[in-house]
Amino acid sequence: MRIHFKSILMVIVPFLCIPISYSKTSVDISNWTLNDGVSVSTFQDEEVIKITSGKMLSNDMTFQDGIIEFDLYSSGERAFFYVYFRQPSEEQGETLYLRTHKSNAPDTLQYSPIIQKRSAWQIYHGEKGTASAYLPANTWTKVKLEISGNKLSVWVGEGNEPVMDKVLLTGLTKKGGLAFRGFIPRNSDAPYAGLIKNIRISQTRAKPGSAIPEMTKIDGMQPITQLLVSPAFASDKSPTTDVPND
Repeated sequence: MRIHFKSILMVIVPFLCIPISYSKTSVDISNWTLNDGVSVSTFQDEEVIKITSGKMLSNDMTFQDGIIEFDLYSSGERAFFYVYFRQPSEEQGETLYLRTHKSNAPDTLQYSPIIQKRSAWQIYHGEKGTASAYLPANTWTKVKLEISGNKLSVWVGEGNEPVMDKVLLTGLTKKGGLAFRGFIPRNSDAPYAGLIKNIRISQTRAKPGSAIPEMTKIDGMQPITQLLVSPAFASDKSPTTDVPND
């Protein structure tokens, strides 16, 4: 019996031409809670996490010391991208954020503790909490945080040297949660605060004796240990030049 190969090929070839659409990678969000403003999206044929003005929180509350790594993609428009760690609640914790529109500026990076839900970023500048970094727009950039005791080091990009080296952490030195957050100001055209992928978290054992050092005492001076705060009082809109007797 003769086999007609031409007939067989006519049946097989059409199936080989069917286009197949798929994502290169899949984002694992099984250990994260995504709030409003955070979603899994397809970007450049792969799944990424898109953060506009929103927050994603880890369901694991055991992080104290270790390494946080991820790849970040920003548009270059005015936006802020936050990493929270050692956060037992919304009230307290530590944070590092990137001003994604300020590549190579003196304050591309900003560290601050979170106290009563508020960031103290205004007083953390220079060696206390800011650093410059090359953060180009519209490209993937590696970001790495290393938390060890009361010190924070940060790498941005492919360089071997940290752009922020052993900054003193002044918030909580105990276990807590992790979170990523974005914020886009009203007057910004940024389509997102950041896209992230390849999130990698590794924990290390906390080092003993890593508490914040005591304040240095100066001869002839005493530290303030108590404060007396007056009751609230009404004031007019003019500048206050004297403290009321009450």
